[in-house]
Amino acid sequence: MNAELLKHDIDTFPTSYALVFLAQEETAKAFLLYLIYSDALPWNQYIRRSLKDHTCKQLWFIVLDALDPDIDEFLAKLKESDSFGIDAFIAKVGDMLNWYRYAKINTWEQGHCDWDESPYNENVKQIVNGKWDKRKQDALYVKIGKHGEVVSTPSAIKQEDVLRAIKTANRFHRFVTDIIKKTKNKGNDIYLNWLKQALKYIFTPAVKTGKVATNVIPGVEFYEIRQPTVQVSKKK
Repeated sequence: MNAELLKHDIDTFPTSYALVFLAQEETAKAFLLYLIYSDALPWNQYIRRSLKDHTCKQLWFIVLDALDPDIDEFLAKLKESDSFGIDAFIAKVGDMLNWYRYAKINTWEQGHCDWDESPYNENVKQIVNGKWDKRKQDALYVKIGKHGEVVSTPSAIKQEDVLRAIKTANRFHRFVTDIIKKTKNKGNDIYLNWLKQALKYIFTPAVKTGKVATNVIPGVEFYEIRQPTVQVSKKK
């Protein structure tokens, strides 16, 4: 990885960080293609569009991190919480899956967004607000404020940022490579299988549940539509 060659030179920390971030996005794209190949996701122009959308690819970082967590962080969080297993996995990825399906794909399908749920998962919130992508942009460009002042420069990226990003990128790449080659850790099967079934469920067509009203606009009938979503707790 080119970023590995640059990680020890203070002048190249920003370049290294940006390259690593792009590598994470490309790994997320490879994972999406794996899910399409596995028939967990449909192949259409909107899913294809998500392969080029930075927000979509960054949302999938959440899933990759949940499927193959950093072992040190995992053990530390396990000591702090009794939450473990499939319920904890759903809590981590449920908000992201609903956002990917309805705030992104469904919005492109319909030409407008009717998903009125605000993200409550902090990572989802930061991604959809552009904070993660801003970090990548800040590693490449000098940011100028509204009064012409320099707000930030790529030099704000430190070596620890680069090393952490490289560690994450390597973990994502190893995991996706393993599942594509069918050499993944069997302990992840339950979560990966749940993910595939959940995607098939939320990508089934919305169901018209019944006539709601006919007197709002003369000659127009309004129907209630049930959208299949992942049900997760909204507790912080």
